[in-house]
Amino acid sequence: MKKQTIIAGICSIGLFVACATNPLTGKKTLNFVSNSELFPSSFQEYGTFLKENKVITGTADAKKVESVGMKIKVAAEKYLAYLGQTEYLKDYRWEYKLVDSKEVNAWCMPGGKIVVYSGILPITKDEAGLATVMGHEVSHALANHGAQRMSASQLQSLGAVGVAVATGNQSAEKQQMWQQYYGIGSQVGVMLPYSRSHEIEADKIGLTLMAIAGYNPDDAISFCEASSLQAYDPPYGWGFDPVTEFNIADYGDMAFDYARVCDFPDRLTAHIRGILAAGAGSLTLGGDHYITFPILRAYAEKYGPLSLLHFDAHSDTWPDDDFDRIDHGTMFYKAVKSGIIDPKRSVQVGIRTHNDDPLGVHTIDARTVHEQGPAATVAQIRQILGDHPTYLTFDIDALDPAFAPGTGTPVWGGLTSSQCAIMLRDLAGINMVGGDVVEVSPPYDTTGATAIMGAHVAVELMCLFCWNKRQRA
Repeated sequence: MKKQTIIAGICSIGLFVACATNPLTGKKTLNFVSNSELFPSSFQEYGTFLKENKVITGTADAKKVESVGMKIKVAAEKYLAYLGQTEYLKDYRWEYKLVDSKEVNAWCMPGGKIVVYSGILPITKDEAGLATVMGHEVSHALANHGAQRMSASQLQSLGAVGVAVATGNQSAEKQQMWQQYYGIGSQVGVMLPYSRSHEIEADKIGLTLMAIAGYNPDDAISFCEASSLQAYDPPYGWGFDPVTEFNIADYGDMAFDYARVCDFPDRLTAHIRGILAAGAGSLTLGGDHYITFPILRAYAEKYGPLSLLHFDAHSDTWPDDDFDRIDHGTMFYKAVKSGIIDPKRSVQVGIRTHNDDPLGVHTIDARTVHEQGPAATVAQIRQILGDHPTYLTFDIDALDPAFAPGTGTPVWGGLTSSQCAIMLRDLAGINMVGGDVVEVSPPYDTTGATAIMGAHVAVELMCLFCWNKRQRA
């Protein structure tokens, strides 16, 4: 007990000494690392990086990066002067470099050392888009996020030492158990919240810098698109925030040779197989609905025949015995025939197109949902699925074209956004092991509403997946 008290006291003193108020956020932050310690190593690493990579100079793009960077720098100086913090940037040594790389990325090291990768320029498109990115990255440096992460990591290590001392008289097995519990708890309670809160802070400060630099912050929306329209608060109605409580990573696109489409299904199955082998699950965004079939094959290898919860205007079980054909209207016929989904434990919701043979898969068509309501529909779905491992696929054309016109095969009489929101939230607790949102095609929708619908559905599926993990932990 005495050992535990000593360690707790050391941690408390460290927290007391290391807390300081950041002038940009107004928050007290944990910071063991001073700029005099951090900046020299930052500048050295920046110089090493530039020597090891191809820096683009003299081009129109390089000049644009320099110009936007200068404007963001001046904006930061003006903002801090307004806050009465004219000395805050005195040790900064600003640089803005464009580096030749296909990677879609940009970053700012502590002390104002900025790199923009050429691969991000086709996405930023213009100065406003570039200012969105550079303002965000500079904000991480201004808010001392790098130093805070280093300090939190040091605190996490100190806590691990404390656990080792406090459990020193226990068996090796119990010591290992307590270290594992501590590792999980400190990661969720200390480290993960930094990721979410830091990104939010950088977004807010970055938009302020954009405005001061003479750019319209509204232009950031066209760069960030639907993701910037999602609320920063935890998703409504769930009572928790999956992004701060779970390790969620944007795994990026899966590379494949567009000239060898026939290789794509096996490549996708292998790709998802690797994710599952790591103990994770996948939420895939598409794209052609066919992708669900090769994804299901990987899931069936791990879980056996799955329950399929399928929101769609179409059943996608039209007959097709040529398994080499890539067709977004026949993949669930192939899934049933190959035994990777159990039709008796599967259900399709929102259907409003004719199919002679649903292959034993339960159907709750759109009219039934309209007439009996979301609550009764959810009760019916739960009865069918039970506690069986379930893959949830959501074709955006399950929604009526009034809500999601940007899709390849819209059908009238579909589900409303409110019906879908209620059903997805009320399905909390089903044994969802993975999912996807597919058939979103923004070029077919000049309003951007379909992308917003797809983003909201994806967030709800993320919550469903994480709810299951929380309850079963």
